[in-house]
Amino acid sequence: MYQDNSAQYSQQPVQQVKEQSYSVKKNLPRKIIPKMLEILLLSIVFYAGVALNLSLLKMKMPKEISNLVILIISLLVIIEILINYLKHSGNKYVFYPSRIESVKGKKIESRIYYTQITNISLKLSLIHISEPTRPY
Repeated sequence: MYQDNSAQYSQQPVQQVKEQSYSVKKNLPRKIIPKMLEILLLSIVFYAGVALNLSLLKMKMPKEISNLVILIISLLVIIEILINYLKHSGNKYVFYPSRIESVKGKKIESRIYYTQITNISLKLSLIHISEPTRPY
């Protein structure tokens, strides 16, 4: 069962800085590229759906409207990529001898103590399959 003991450790800020082992930033392309591909695929499906709907109604989409739809979809994709970049850019993990902290900017998002970890499982996605294994 998880118990938050952060109050007991919050009174030792000087020791926490001294005992820090190392920190790791998140790999931004690994977070952004899958989301970007998903958004691009969905936008292509959306555009194809609009074109199919108009063709079934025996209507032609003018070039100006087609270009406008493509421009709006492109802008939405760029905005989503920027939002994801800003969301994940300041995150890092700080490792201490007794815990791991997820930090965004200067704010601690979460704290996991090694004694609380009971089970570890490896989860692979399509991105992980194509990567060569690295010795640890």
